[in-house]
Formats: sequence, structure tokens, C-alpha cells
Amino acid sequence: MIMLKRIFGLSLLLGSTTGVLAQQPLQDKAPEESLASQMRRKPTIGAMGIRETMGQIMARDAADGPDIPKWMRLAPNKPKMDDILEYDGSETMGQPSWPTSNALLDVPEPRYSIGASWLGADSSVAGAFPPDSWGAVGPTQVMVTVNGRFRIYSKAGVLQYNASSNTFFASVRGSSGTSDPRAYFDPLTNRWILCMINVSSPNRVLLAVSAGPTITNDTSFTFFQFTQDAIGTQPSADAGALFDYPCMGIDNNAVYIGGNMFGSGTPSVFVIRKSSILGAGPIVVKDFRQLGSSTIQTPYGVSNFDASATEGYFLGINGSATQVTLRRISDPGGNPTISGALNVTVPTQASVTNYAAQGSTQTLDSLDRRFYTAQIKLNRITGTRTLWASHNTKVNNAGNGSSAGDRLGGRWYEIRNLTTTPVLTQSGTMFSSAATARHFNIPAITMNGQGHAAIASSTYGADLFASVAGSFRLRTDPAGTIETPSVIQSSSTSYNAGFQSTRYRWGDYSQTVVDPVDDMTFWSFQEYCSNTNQWGLRVLQIRPPAPAAVTTLTPNTIDQGATANIVVTGTSASGTEFFDPGTGFTGRLQAALSGTGLTVNSVTFTNPTTFTMNVTANGGATLGARNLTVTNPDGQTSVGNGVLTVTTSGAPVPTLTSISPATKVTLSPTFTLTVNGSNFVASSKVQWNGSDRTTTFVNSGQLTATINASDVASQGLFPVQVVTPAPGGGTSGSANFNVEQTTLIGGAILENHVAAGSRPVTVEIRNVGSTTPLQTFNTTLSSGFIGFTLDIAPGTYDVAVKGATWLRQVAGSVVFNASTVNVPTLTLTNGDVNDDNLVDIADYVLLSGAFSATPSDGNWLAGADLNGDSIVDIADYVILASSFSLTGTP
Repeated sequence: MIMLKRIFGLSLLLGSTTGVLAQQPLQDKAPEESLASQMRRKPTIGAMGIRETMGQIMARDAADGPDIPKWMRLAPNKPKMDDILEYDGSETMGQPSWPTSNALLDVPEPRYSIGASWLGADSSVAGAFPPDSWGAVGPTQVMVTVNGRFRIYSKAGVLQYNASSNTFFASVRGSSGTSDPRAYFDPLTNRWILCMINVSSPNRVLLAVSAGPTITNDTSFTFFQFTQDAIGTQPSADAGALFDYPCMGIDNNAVYIGGNMFGSGTPSVFVIRKSSILGAGPIVVKDFRQLGSSTIQTPYGVSNFDASATEGYFLGINGSATQVTLRRISDPGGNPTISGALNVTVPTQASVTNYAAQGSTQTLDSLDRRFYTAQIKLNRITGTRTLWASHNTKVNNAGNGSSAGDRLGGRWYEIRNLTTTPVLTQSGTMFSSAATARHFNIPAITMNGQGHAAIASSTYGADLFASVAGSFRLRTDPAGTIETPSVIQSSSTSYNAGFQSTRYRWGDYSQTVVDPVDDMTFWSFQEYCSNTNQWGLRVLQIRPPAPAAVTTLTPNTIDQGATANIVVTGTSASGTEFFDPGTGFTGRLQAALSGTGLTVNSVTFTNPTTFTMNVTANGGATLGARNLTVTNPDGQTSVGNGVLTVTTSGAPVPTLTSISPATKVTLSPTFTLTVNGSNFVASSKVQWNGSDRTTTFVNSGQLTATINASDVASQGLFPVQVVTPAPGGGTSGSANFNVEQTTLIGGAILENHVAAGSRPVTVEIRNVGSTTPLQTFNTTLSSGFIGFTLDIAPGTYDVAVKGATWLRQVAGSVVFNASTVNVPTLTLTNGDVNDDNLVDIADYVLLSGAFSATPSDGNWLAGADLNGDSIVDIADYVILASSFSLTGTP
């Protein structure tokens, strides 16, 4: 896959020595440092990262202009690994114990469905052959990576970013071009992690790590790089070599990158401490070199998103036709060590052959038997974690690996017991049994949280243009079986492009992943002929079967005002089932009931045909049958019609906890009373002092009632309660409503009187600005304070106060809206002998006529004794004179 430029018909290597190295066959080479010595070494601390935002990258891309070469870029004519394999034993040995004659299930129609689908990239925008088709899926976005071009889409297929891979990695790639892209979304850290290589010799391994899950102009990527032979203290075994076909995997401890070394002959792997690339760096890398091509070939880093995992893995084929090999990495986040070969017996594999598609004048490259995917997945139904992987093999029309076969098959494996002695759980083959051979090239398989598996690949034959095929297996299917493959993206055009050494370059990657939102939806990224002589990468959303058919609810009725746990039972057919991935996922199992008044409070998954929903029916819920809609995390639905009935039988006894307001003053106008409690239903009534009041049902915990002005015309305590009529129902406890008279409290200062604090005064309540009293009260000051109760409607009034010889004063605009009304203290002026609210000559005449009189005298006039000392004398004249001509407030 190392890129070549073809200029005026001449192929030129991008690296200065790659052409020589690429012609050397893979071979075992005596290591210059033993593996035991490598394991004792500490990891190498590399360079710091370089941080850039997506906006900066896109600005640079725009400045660079379109990165579509005017030449055709090709990978060199690398030797195939199958050319040097030495099989141990007959190729007819080791066939699976599960169906050996036909491992395909004949189902009436596919049990999966295709959702979103779009052309993610093609050779017209990338200009590279082969594309190395790859993709990754995050919470809201889909990333497509091919040689020459990175693209980011919404999940609906709307293109958001489109950048050259050279531009994207410009900060770390040096002067060499880029090749072999891989990308993952890591749900453990909510980041995108990408890798590529550059094509110098020795070359660099390039990484990019996003700062978050959603890529916007402001999202930053931190870029890292290391030169392959600069890692370790004795890397001379791979000195000057080109590290090719980087197979990246991710877990919670490390990033694992395995691949082939052109120039040194055998594979090497790198374990990158994950914590070292989640920030600014520096990057920390441990290398294991010269692993031996007869021991493991093209080692593939295994992805595993188990947050508790403590070990990592590489998976590869070896020199055996009936084995695959795991190498276990211990302490991957610290000082990693690598195990010896952990061989797993599998059904026979066979060296592949190149075959042509319809309309192609040369064969399409089928590469070799290397693995194209390797992922550890959790079956959430059984609770088991297993490794799923797939690769090419030659098969006969029964799907068995055989050198005498005439077609390509997509072999897949499920491997268990990874932490102890790995063994094969099951294996199967994606193949065609038709007389005219169909080929399945570069397959990618994975399992979702339900335990279902989806596999997709390129497919073609003498009667089929280069298209995309898919197949599916349910968790409950017989071991080793998949559905008969179907074309899920067809082609109608011929492919004659990317010629190199008797074949057209095709591949070298494909990918199938599970959506991190729901652990249910599959996404596959597959190559096909999208137009004449043009490869295309198809993005395919593969949806598993819909929810199970809703058949039974237990109980199947709910009373108004009640809350109940209801068990939902479904019937599974062709893989339909309920599913919930559990906490940590935003896509969850949901249930909704039709109509109004019903609330599903929670949904608890039990098994694929059973879950429990907690439902509340408020007191006003419409009576009768309701439909239940069940929505799986992937958005597919199942509807049970009329499966739940809302009833009124057995209405609960209402409970009253509080009322608001709880007090009013007499003569208040009609108002709304809010009654709080529980077990209220639509027929519940609020009673005031034993009589029903007009009631409105709000919900099972609240009612409102209209309380009339006549209900609060007089003071007293009035009981409030809720009554729900039969059937069921009853009467709640009561709460007292307090109707109070208004208490007016104020103060008055009667000037110039020896006993002013106990004198009689007249208090008038008036409309604001009026001189006509609404109510008049004769009271006596008590130590200068006025205090009395009255019945008056809430509002704003003037309060006027007058004493017998004092001028009237008014407190204006006093608000009466509570049981206690405070009036400002008023100061009244003395001197009004005749009590006409005016101090004038008439008052002087009266005082003069009583001058020097005491209470026993015949000319005694009480009003003339202004200061209250029982004698009319000069002191009273002084008070009158000081107030002469003053007038009180009308």
C-alpha cells in the first residue's frame, strides 16, 4: 500500500529506498536482540504532541488547494504472504465440526435492513489505488478515511469536513506522503484516534487524538509521531526498513499497532501507552521486533472497549493452514511484555487467488490471508466477551478451505478464553455455492451487544460487477452459520483501473463497527465500483431485526390515579427482540403509551422478550384501551394495539396534604383554592364546609376549586376536604381554612392635652380621595394607639382620624390586603373648641365665655378646657392662639 506516483507513464517511489525494499520477500531473520531482551527494556519516551484545531487544519487545506494528484498513485508490487506459507498437514484437514457441507442459512429474506447509505469517497476525490477503505462512527458523526482523503459526515450522510490526509497530518508527516489510514472512535475516552504511516524509509508512524467526541472547527487534535527504527535501544534489526500495513487496535490501556517490515523480513509490533497520548505527551512506545513470519504474520492490534481489561492482544495468521495466532500483551499501560505464540486451531484455510469481476480485463487484487478486522465484543445477553475476526481464504462451492477451490470466501472466527488458553468458539465462511463463482473479498465482521453479528465485504464474479455483499447471524443461529450473503450495494459498471503487475489494486481494508450510542446498530465501510473505472467507498448502516412483537401486558389494566409495574412480554420471530445496552449509552429501550394521562416512568430490561415498565395513570387519564409503542435503542419500533386499558374501578381514597391559600379576610372576593395531595381522580370534588365546590382536576396530586365571596363573608374556621365518589374512592382528611376580620392598627398623637393617650377619637374608612365615610368607628386611644377589627373588602382606602377638639388628619392610600393593616401614626392639632374641624373666632368666643370656669361652675364648657387640666385659663388661650386659623383635612 505504499504510494507511488505515476508521471507520464513512469512509476516513481515516494521514498528513496522503498522500491528496493519492496522487492525483498518476507523471511525470518535472526534477531540482533532477543525477544527476552526486548521485554526487559523500558518503553521509549518520544516527542511531545502538536495541537491543532479542525478549523486550522481546514484553513490549511483550503490554502493548499485540492490534493487530487494528476497522476495515479499505486502501491508497489509487494509479495503476498501466502506465497511463502508452509502448511503443516493436508488442506482437507481441520474442517469445522459445525456444518461442513453448507454453513449458510436459507432464510426467506435478510433479517437485517439497510438504513442510511451513501458514497463516502471515491477515486475521483482521493486519486489513490488502492483506497484502503476504512471508517469509524462516533455519537453524532461518521468518519471516512481513505488514502489521500479524510471525510466527516453527519449520521444522515451530510458532509461536514473534507481534508487531504497529507494536510491533516502535515504537522508530523515530514516531507513524505501519507498512506494506510485507520481510525476508531474510543468510547472509553470519548475521543477519535487515528493512525497512518508516511512513506520514507525508515518511515514514521503517525497518530492523531481528538479532544472530544464531536468534531467542530474548535475541536482540537493532538498529533504524535515516531520513526519506527528510533524506538528501543537496539532497533538495528529493523534499521532503515519500512513499516507497512499498520493494523491498529485500542483498549483502555494502550494503542496496539502491528504490521510488516519491508527490508527486514518479519513483523514487528508497537504498544503505545494510551495515557501518554491523551494529553500533550510525550508519547511512550514499547516495540517488539522480528516476531517471525512463520509464527505470526501481519499482526493485527485487537480493539477491546472493556474498561476493566488488563491485557491486550495481537492476532495474525502463521505458517499453518489450520491455526491462527494470538500474542498477549501484559502490563500494556506500564512496561509491556509479550507472550509466546498462543495458537488456536481453526478450519482449514487456503492460499488465495486473484479473480476478475464482470467487465474487468484483469483480476482484482485479493491480497492474502491476513486479518482485516479483530475486535473483542461483549454479548450483553450472555455476559461473555469474545474476539471476532475475519480474513480471506480460497474455498470450494461447499465453503471449505481448499487449494483446489475456485472462489474467494470470507472466513470469520469467534475466539473465547482470551485471558487463559484461547480456543475457537465457532467459525464460518461467507461464500457462494452457485455454479458460477461469486467472490467475497476483504471481509469485516463484528458482534453487537445483542450477540448478533454482521459481516460485509466486496463481492464480484464473472456475472457480477464489483459490488458490496452483506450477511448476518443471530445470537441463536446454529454455530458456524450465517445467512446466505446478499448484494447490499450493487454496481452496474466495469472496473479497469489501478493496474499493477497483472492485477488491479483493490482493498486493502474494510471495516464493520457497532454504533457507540446504542451498542446495536452496525456500520460497514466497503469498496465497490461506483462508476466506470472508479472505486467507491460505501457507508452502510446495517440495522438488526426490530423489537419483538408486543403480545401480553401483566397486568393489562391500570386504574385512574394509580402507579403500577407492568411486565411486557413479546414474541420473537426472525430475530426480533427487545434490547437495552444499559447505563453509559444514550440509546436505550423506550416505551410509550398512546393517548393522554399515562406516563411511563422507567423501563427495566429483563431479557429479549420481556421488560418491565413503571406507569402512572393520572386521575384524568382517558378511559379505555391504549396502544403500546416499544422503541429499541436503534430507533426501530414495535406496536401493540389496545394492550392496556385504563379503568376507574377501585378508585383510591384521596389524601389531602395542604391547601393554598389557607387564610383570607372577610369580604374577600371569589378566589381559586389549590388543594394538594394524592390519589385524586377526575371525579374528585373539593368540599367547603361540607358542600361541593366547582373543582378542576389538574393531576393525581392536585385539584383546584372555586371559593365564592359568600364563603368568606364572615370570620371563622371552615373545613376543606376531597371526596371521590364510588366505585372505590372515599373522603380525605380535612384542612381548616381561616377567615379572619381585618384588624386595623395605628397611632394618634393628640397635641397639648394632659391625658391625650386615652381620649375618644372617630375613625373613618373612606375611598381614596373621598370625604364620604364607608365605615365610621368611635374608639378610644390606648396609650396613643388605635386598634379595632372590621369587615371590609380588600382594597386601598383613606383612613381619617379626629378627636373632639383636634383637627382631622388622613392617612392616604392604605392597603387593606391582609388580616392586619398598619396605619401610619397621625399627629392631630388641638384648638377646635366647637368640633367643626376649624380653629377660628367662634372657638375664641366659646373659650372666652368659659374663661376661669371649672367643672362645678355654671359657665363650664368642657370643649374649652383644651389641655384637659379642669380649668379654662390662659394655657388654653395659648393652645387656641397657636392653632388659630388652621383647618383639618375635610
